[in-house]
Amino acid sequence: RSPLPLRPLVLSATKSGTMPTAGEYSLKALMINFATTLLFMTPIVMYWGPRYVDNATTKMLVADAVTLLLTLLTPPFGWKKPHPYSDQPHLR
Repeated sequence: RSPLPLRPLVLSATKSGTMPTAGEYSLKALMINFATTLLFMTPIVMYWGPRYVDNATTKMLVADAVTLLLTLLTPPFGWKKPHPYSDQPHLR
C-alpha cells in the first residue's frame, strides 16, 4: 500500500465565471507549470545535451518557444493564471 494517497489528475474546463474545485487543475495552470519546468531545464540541457544529442541546445530552445506560445494561447488568453481573487472578471 502506498504511503501517499494517489488521486487521479482531473482537468476542469475553464468556463468564464467558474474555477476548478479542490483536486482539479485548470489547463492553463498545467501549461504554465510545464512551460516553467522546461524553462528551468534549459541550462542543464545546454550544458549536458551536446554530449549526448546533436543540436540539443537548438532543440531545447525550440521546445521552450513552442511551449511558451501554446501556454499563451491556452484560454484564458495571456500570461495570467485564473484564480478566485482576481480583480479581472475573466480570470475568476
